[in-house]
Amino acid sequence: MANVDILYEDRIILVANKPAGIPSTPPLKGGPNFEQQVAQFLGQRQKDKPYLVLHHRLDQDTSGALLFCKKKSFNKAIADLFSEKKIEKTYLALSQRHESGRDKDDAFLGQLQIRNKPLKRATRPAAHKNNNKAMTWIEETDKEDPQGESAETHFNGLVWNKTHALFLARPITGRTHQIRVHARGLGFPLIDDPLYNGAADSNLGEFKGNLHAWKLSFPHPESGKPLTITAPLPAPLCEQIQGLFLGQEKELLGPWKHDLRQQLALV
Repeated sequence: MANVDILYEDRIILVANKPAGIPSTPPLKGGPNFEQQVAQFLGQRQKDKPYLVLHHRLDQDTSGALLFCKKKSFNKAIADLFSEKKIEKTYLALSQRHESGRDKDDAFLGQLQIRNKPLKRATRPAAHKNNNKAMTWIEETDKEDPQGESAETHFNGLVWNKTHALFLARPITGRTHQIRVHARGLGFPLIDDPLYNGAADSNLGEFKGNLHAWKLSFPHPESGKPLTITAPLPAPLCEQIQGLFLGQEKELLGPWKHDLRQQLALV
């Protein structure tokens, strides 16, 4: 049976913890994907083909909570939760401080930062042309740009030092690469991001897992009961956070700091 970490399940919805390194949905050229793994898991468990619809996606190197619909009659209700912005997505973003980020003081990092910059698809810079993968390139633009789509992300600094920072990131909209591009615009690109962080980070080796969809909060599509589903942090991410912020455990700020300390075994 496929190994799938189920975070929450009832007869209508399922929330699963996607690992980093696998696409959420089938790639254009085919291949393994998380949606397929969850369908196989359910099919093997119940001995028939399940009804399963994925209502949002995570980038390949992003881990964390994904919401599926298991019952066709609730498909629209779940889609409406997304379109009406009733689903709050909270990510943990591990960032590297670029020169512009090093200019930000503790007061800046300790306060809510709202990045409200439209995003648009653009031609990849020359520095990325040597990568043969047909990767999408997104960049910030002005509100007057007709090609720009509105995008808003809320960032809360949790802990930081001279070279790195850990943020809570809440995307209010759902644009492609939104958190990655907005974090770069703040001067804190995600570590080991091949597209939006050109600077090598010698402290991190081959680490792939700079963004984790930590919590999903939403009213249940049938009962309306508030739910908050938490996806445990992957072990490599925990180890990187512990290594980068050793001795700063008591400095963790922001919502759910006690929850985070427990997950990082800092209690």
